[in-house]
Amino acid sequence: MSVLSQCSVICFSAPVTASSTLVSMTGSWERCTQWSLREYRTSPRLLSHIRLAAWKHQMKHSIVDTCLDWTVRRTINGLYFSVDITFTTPFSVQLADFEKINNKVQTILNQNKFIMHAQRLFQQTHPGDAAASVIAGSTGNDGASQSV
Repeated sequence: MSVLSQCSVICFSAPVTASSTLVSMTGSWERCTQWSLREYRTSPRLLSHIRLAAWKHQMKHSIVDTCLDWTVRRTINGLYFSVDITFTTPFSVQLADFEKINNKVQTILNQNKFIMHAQRLFQQTHPGDAAASVIAGSTGNDGASQSV
């Protein structure tokens, strides 16, 4: 007799930036909520969503369905570029589980030239909007960037 275990969808997101030669993560993974089907279809905040890869990943003692997406969201600070990783698993996923995945994510980003061009296109179409999402720092009274 087989037992069906209940799987949940667990999502994490990390900011990315593109240069003329590569796309790289510029921040840490953070747990996020999955967009609903309605949000995917009608939200004015979700400007672009591209599936980069889907694979089976060995995690703990099971094989987990995993997918990696590139998204562009509109926030109050401008555009936010990110990679979102989604797991479908009956187990919980912690940030400590990402040690092996980070290299695979960066390899996928490096091999996917389309994302590099798409992100640069968004940055050219909306100049200045992306700056707030990838620069860590604050601006003083005179406009000079200060470290945090």
